[in-house]
Amino acid sequence: MYMPFDHIMHERLSLLFEAVEDMLIEQGVCNPSETNEYLTALYIREVSTFMSGASYYLDAEERVAGWIFIHTLTAHSRTKRFRKYCRELGHHISTHTTVYLPRYHEMLTKAYLEVLHTVKDLRTVALHGTILLAAATLPGLRTDLRREFKRRGLEYDKLIVPDDVLARRMKAGLHPSKLIKGTRPSPLIG
Repeated sequence: MYMPFDHIMHERLSLLFEAVEDMLIEQGVCNPSETNEYLTALYIREVSTFMSGASYYLDAEERVAGWIFIHTLTAHSRTKRFRKYCRELGHHISTHTTVYLPRYHEMLTKAYLEVLHTVKDLRTVALHGTILLAAATLPGLRTDLRREFKRRGLEYDKLIVPDDVLARRMKAGLHPSKLIKGTRPSPLIG
């Protein structure tokens, strides 16, 4: 389910990311220029882990995985105050991912290609959370999967992401609301 852009959630999410980024830098986890990549990789990993093993993509599962991602970020005492908003923030970031994680599509593409080229059993590939997430997010991925399945002699299951879900997500992702324009957080995320 698509969620309109919410400026209150935007402010809370920006404050949360700022606190997390400060902690990542202070603890030497990454340099200031790498915090965005770190958070993007963490988001992809959290969502992929949660969705792994599912037969097909469901919006609700990505929202829950977004909640888990936010819950992970709020585990520290400095970010605990945002925990009460986990559900709303998780829904918001799962709907407006590229606003907060600008390299999301690029990193998700790399992640799904790695899965596609390293996992030999295509039945396992089809159930991999990264593939499910990418199939629902990236235009053209279903074509890549179909081609790879044909090359390996298997039939592609188009129900990995139902057509109506894919159409809705592509429309929302490729034609962002006018409310989103100009609200991209500046240097908060790398």
